[in-house]
Amino acid sequence: RPVWAPRYTTISELFQSMTTLTVTDPIMLNCMLYDVYHRVSGTIETFDHFYSWGDVLISDFDDIDSNMVNAKALFANVADIEAMTSFTYLSDEQVKAIRQFFNAFTIGQKTDLHERFLQMWNIMPQLYNDFHTVLEQEGLAYEGMLKRKVIEGYSAESLKSDTIYAVVGFNALSETERKLFLHLKNDCHALFYWDYDPDIDTSESGDCIRENIHLFGEAITTQNVQ
Repeated sequence: RPVWAPRYTTISELFQSMTTLTVTDPIMLNCMLYDVYHRVSGTIETFDHFYSWGDVLISDFDDIDSNMVNAKALFANVADIEAMTSFTYLSDEQVKAIRQFFNAFTIGQKTDLHERFLQMWNIMPQLYNDFHTVLEQEGLAYEGMLKRKVIEGYSAESLKSDTIYAVVGFNALSETERKLFLHLKNDCHALFYWDYDPDIDTSESGDCIRENIHLFGEAITTQNVQ
């Protein structure tokens, strides 16, 4: 029978082990976001009405943080179309598409939906930042926030350099995962094992795997298996 096996952990558990923050449950997150939203917006919207929309916001915030997006730039005030052209990362085609959308959006009399959209977008940066602050004060986080905090505060001492890490079975990576794996590679000489079919993944669908192999290498290849 087996007498020895390596310790194994999920990527989420590894991130969790590198911080004092704790991922809390979705209901608690939504309640805390509602309190922040109520204070920032000044509205009297009920929690029942807010709840499903709060789930969407938390999911969006999670994506922002998991991929380490510049939230301030993302939540720029779209009411000022001219400000959009100052975003150097947008191509001419993207700027044109944005202008077309908002020109159509603002034709004629402003609707209630239009007004609410602009009001909501204007408070989004403060909502995002204040939600982070409240969560961090309580030692809590959602998963993307926790991952981002780990990467932003990373030091080599965060990982056990005398431990051999083996990363197994990943494909598409978020930016936080990619950065953590780079730290594992550089500071801990980690081994990377990718789960893919070499024949199938020569197509476009294998782009993520090819990028991973380029960045991290692979501990087992078709050649050394043979």
